Amino acid sequence: EPYVLVDGVEQSMQNVNPADIESISVLKDASAAAVYGARAAYGVVLVTTKSGKQDKARVTYRGSVGLSAPINMPRMMNSLEYANYKNAYQSAIGEKALFSQETIDLMYQFMQNPYSENLPGVLPNTENTGWRTGEAMYANTDWFDYYYKNSSLRHSHNLSISGGSEKITYYIGLGYTYQGGLLERMEDSLDKYNVNTKLQMKTNDWLKFNFNNNLTLNLISRPLPNMSILYHNIARSAPNAAVRVPVAGQYDIPDWNESLYLSNVNYNQNRISDAMTMSATITPLKGWDIIGEMKVRFDVENDEFLQRQPRTTRPDGTIDDVKSPRQGYSYPGIDYLNSQWGSMTRGNDFNYYLSPTINTSYTNQWGDHFFKGMAGYQMEVQNNSSMYAYKDGIMSDDTYSFDNANGKVYNGEAREHWATMGFYTRLNWNYQNIYFLEFSGRYDGSSRFAPGNRWGLFP
Repeated sequence: EPYVLVDGVEQSMQNVNPADIESISVLKDASAAAVYGARAAYGVVLVTTKSGKQDKARVTYRGSVGLSAPINMPRMMNSLEYANYKNAYQSAIGEKALFSQETIDLMYQFMQNPYSENLPGVLPNTENTGWRTGEAMYANTDWFDYYYKNSSLRHSHNLSISGGSEKITYYIGLGYTYQGGLLERMEDSLDKYNVNTKLQMKTNDWLKFNFNNNLTLNLISRPLPNMSILYHNIARSAPNAAVRVPVAGQYDIPDWNESLYLSNVNYNQNRISDAMTMSATITPLKGWDIIGEMKVRFDVENDEFLQRQPRTTRPDGTIDDVKSPRQGYSYPGIDYLNSQWGSMTRGNDFNYYLSPTINTSYTNQWGDHFFKGMAGYQMEVQNNSSMYAYKDGIMSDDTYSFDNANGKVYNGEAREHWATMGFYTRLNWNYQNIYFLEFSGRYDGSSRFAPGNRWGLFP
């Protein structure tokens, strides 16, 4: 991945409000990226956000409303096509047909009048204790259409205030984005809040101060921490399977319908990211700048994963609790076989990044000769920590808390730390803009390598 710097601070592009972006630069060649050291191996993306200007206060609002829609959705066979295809395959290998003509006739009738009183799509077994599944079902379900919406609402709102005087300029950007997910019958949404603040103060001709702060809050709600298993299961679902069973009461979703499980789980992620830059610029002589800068980023995330108790109904009216764990239905770090229904998991992450920098640059023109030189020092420290706690045996469907559970407990913790340090320089000279000479390089060290192999020169 490229090395992304937003106003000089490494962070994800997802934390940036597009309405606050002034410019984006991409450094692809080795010479341009050399001053960023080993972390620029895959290029550098420089994002600069808007700043205030010497002008009267200006208030700007921009909003948009739109719809998102899935494209290139797979076309699923209907139940008749599916039954004929399976029977043709069986015939080709000399085996007995899987779907009887009676079932195929029922499929045709069902397609004319789906889920009517006489055509529920599924029948009870002879003992009336369960449902005849597999090739005995005759419903007609397009599972992609069942799980996906035709469209989903999206809207964003951005308010900015900017202005300033000869001594102070300011920019404040406020943003909110709502993105509804494309999944039907379940909570699937993103709420995003941004506050971007930039303050520049010029105390006199030789001293300036800058303060930038980009604060982002992401609120994600969806059924699972990782939704990949759903996409896998949709494609494996047979079109002749019924979405519900003909019983009275609220537990009419059968255990072969993934929505039984998805409607009983919920994953919430709340993440705050705050990236700050504080700098001072001293100009002792014309063309000579000395800059001291501190970059700080904090990421705080709180997660919660609830697994309520799914229930199904037999043909005789008996209500059953689902007991077996289900693949994909677990918090990251917990084996799904240990993740029971009637459980909850809470986790949190705390990451921080510090990067002090000192650099100096000098620019001058002597007749037809132009010279620019820069040299500096940078250090980075990154600390990541995370933990989670799980407990099952929830005693009430109404209250999900660790105090209201009496089952097994699992927990885990992880910590990570790395640091880098580097010295860099860049020299430029040209004569009449015809002859050019440039040199850039960086001497970089990283704690990720073994002692004795931590330093390298990147010319």
